Order: sequence, then C-alpha cells, then structure tokens
Amino acid sequence: PNPDFSTDDSTGVDGIDYDSINLIVYTKSSARLRSEPSTSSRIIATYQLGEVFFVLGTSDEADGLWYNVDDGAGISGWFRNDVVTTD
Repeated sequence: PNPDFSTDDSTGVDGIDYDSINLIVYTKSSARLRSEPSTSSRIIATYQLGEVFFVLGTSDEADGLWYNVDDGAGISGWFRNDVVTTD
C-alpha cells in the first residue's frame, strides 16, 4: 500500500516541504533502502514493487547514481538508480 502524503499544509511529519519536491521514484521489486549511497552501507529496510518515495537529492558515486529519498512518514535513506524508476 502506498502511504498517504496528504497534510494540512505542505510540510510533512518530518519537516520536509513536499511542495518544493518535483521528483518521485517508485521502487522495483526488492529495493533496499540504505543509510549511505553505497552497497556496503547498512540496509534500513527492503521495499517491494511500487512503493513511493520523494527524492531529496542525488549522489553520483563510482557504482552509479543514488537517490536520497524520503517516504513522507519520516523514513529516509538512499536507493541506487537501478532499483527505482520515475515512471
């Protein structure tokens, strides 16, 4: 199930202004959210197909492009670009 991002204003529960974010990514099957933009960093959680995340920023690392993301409910971390899609 996708989270409910609706709030009384544009600021989410974690203080992020979601109106200023213009990119959302959707997870592919078994996407691992990591604590840092590296496959050797700690896994925070694993998500199944279709979960929605707001992109807060990116980092271009030796092993690919990483998205710094937030789920709208206070969980944030990093996905490598091959486990998410913008479509």
